[in-house]
Amino acid sequence: MRAALGKLTWDIVISDYSLPSFNSLAALSFLKERGLDIPFIAVSGTMSEETAVAMMKAGAHDYLNKGNLTRLVPAIDRELAQANIRRERRQTEAALARSERAHRTLFENVPVGLFRTTAEGTILDVNPAMIKMLGYQDRESLLNASMVDFYVDRTVDERLRTEVEKGDTISDFEAEFHLPDGTTFWAREHIHVVRNEIGSPLFYEGSLIDITVSRRVEEEIRQRLSELEVLYQSGVALSHIV
Repeated sequence: MRAALGKLTWDIVISDYSLPSFNSLAALSFLKERGLDIPFIAVSGTMSEETAVAMMKAGAHDYLNKGNLTRLVPAIDRELAQANIRRERRQTEAALARSERAHRTLFENVPVGLFRTTAEGTILDVNPAMIKMLGYQDRESLLNASMVDFYVDRTVDERLRTEVEKGDTISDFEAEFHLPDGTTFWAREHIHVVRNEIGSPLFYEGSLIDITVSRRVEEEIRQRLSELEVLYQSGVALSHIV
């Protein structure tokens, strides 16, 4: 039986309970040793109720009495269908696990601050980029803090909630944030509401992109334009005097 299990892929095992120097419990044990999920049906002409219970506890899927083999084909059909369902479930779970690993890898490595909060702003999860952006050393230090406390302007949270509630998503929302060392930075925020099947909010998912440099450049450009406007107006005024 070990050799057969190693050579081929089998759909089902039907085992006579009692054979010379071998029995169904031993066959079932070999099957379990290999970690194979193959339907196992034991057949016997003398199997007691206690033995049948022991077989089922050991992992057999069904047992039949040789005096009532009319159940054999329906039992095979049922167990093959159940095995297919288990196989599809394992494939689905494996695909989900791969997807979750890929998502987690992206979450951990993307150079954008990613976060998940409650509707009230309590931080549930953050990625390394977010931890660094907010000036912290580790994830645990941020968990259970509130995003609201990082806003320089506390009224920003109210405006943000109002915008999110209009359509469950807000993009390009710019705000200034505090850092633990007393400095601040500007970021562009994107938030999406994740809801359950009945529409109640489960949590907010969002991202932060540091735009401090671009904001400073924009401010410098505005300042320069303002200075040029003053110079221009001064030149116009002087030309009128002349």
